[in-house]
This record gives sequence, structure tokens and C-alpha cells, in this order.
Amino acid sequence: MQVPGHAGYSIIGDESIEFIRTPRDYIEKRRKTHGEVFLGRVLNRPTVFLTSNSAVQELLKEKWTNFSFGYNEYGMMQLFDENLIFLEGDAWCEMKRSLERVFHRDSVAQSMEQCHHIIKEHFKQMTTG
Repeated sequence: MQVPGHAGYSIIGDESIEFIRTPRDYIEKRRKTHGEVFLGRVLNRPTVFLTSNSAVQELLKEKWTNFSFGYNEYGMMQLFDENLIFLEGDAWCEMKRSLERVFHRDSVAQSMEQCHHIIKEHFKQMTTG
């Protein structure tokens, strides 16, 4: 899959400052130009941005077999712990398989029920003091 957008050139093409200053503007501008999935350069590494639920769902489908940005070279896993973006190889595949269950229709329905219950209880507490 060819990801739309561009990663620019190393160092001079880095967009980290723009992304850190105004992340919403950065994402919206590129999303309008390139769509829900686009390529940029952050922390001087080519970075794929997934800006919708459907893009994340696509990431978890079978056509993706590895998703490595190389951020481990910068010690990001020590900062943010294990997550799909920072894992590689077999560890990535295992994490991907575990996350697929979260997007199953039954899991989503159960989560929605729990959210509704929590929201109702919160509003009930607000109105009763």
C-alpha cells in the first residue's frame, strides 16, 4: 500500500515543531489534502498518521503484516511502554492479534453499554448533589 503524503528529507524536512505547536491544525491540513491516512516526518522519522477509526481498523486487518517506524532507536518504548506503534516482528503480530478482539462487534456493544451506564450514573450524581 502506498501511503499518500511525503516524509520530506532527513533533518530539513522534519515537521516535529509544527506538529508539537499545533497538532490539530497539522493533522487537519494534511487530512484534507491526503485523506485519513497520510505520511509525514516527525522526530526525523517517516511517520504514518491514522486519523480515523476506520484507518485503525484497516491497520488491524490481515493486509498489514508489520508496522515499524524505527522509533525504538530513539528509546521511545522506554518512554511509552509497549504499544502497536513501537513493537516489531512477532511482538507486533501478537499485539495486533490481541487488539483485534477489542474491535469485535460484541466487544464494542459491551463497551457502549458500560459507557452509557457510567454516564447515567455520573449525571445522576450531578443532579442529586
